[in-house]
Amino acid sequence: MGFATINVVPQSPRKLLPPKGVYAVIVQTPAGPFGGMMNLGPRPTFGESDLTLEAHLFDANQDFYDANVRIDFVQYLRDTRKFAGADELIRQLARDRENALRALTLPGGSGSLKGYVHDFTRTIKNES
Repeated sequence: MGFATINVVPQSPRKLLPPKGVYAVIVQTPAGPFGGMMNLGPRPTFGESDLTLEAHLFDANQDFYDANVRIDFVQYLRDTRKFAGADELIRQLARDRENALRALTLPGGSGSLKGYVHDFTRTIKNES
């Protein structure tokens, strides 16, 4: 769909996470920090109801499979919701990218979520 992601799993299944939704994030990786956007929740457009954490990192071309990463939640962008199809979702992801970039350039981010910092055991796969 044009937005490569890393999928991550929490270190602990008892990890408290912020509410489901789409967030502007900073992901600390072995290759350094990357700004990005992340969906925390299901993938209803594709009929998937399991909770997932998928992060699209801006300007990252590395393979982070099995890497330890830390995710800093910067700003809540929107609710997770079902779209009519992939094309509508892709258009929304482009808007999410612009909103995430804006949030990451504001000092402290508007509506900052600085208390939500999570270490993740590993990425489970990179997807295109």
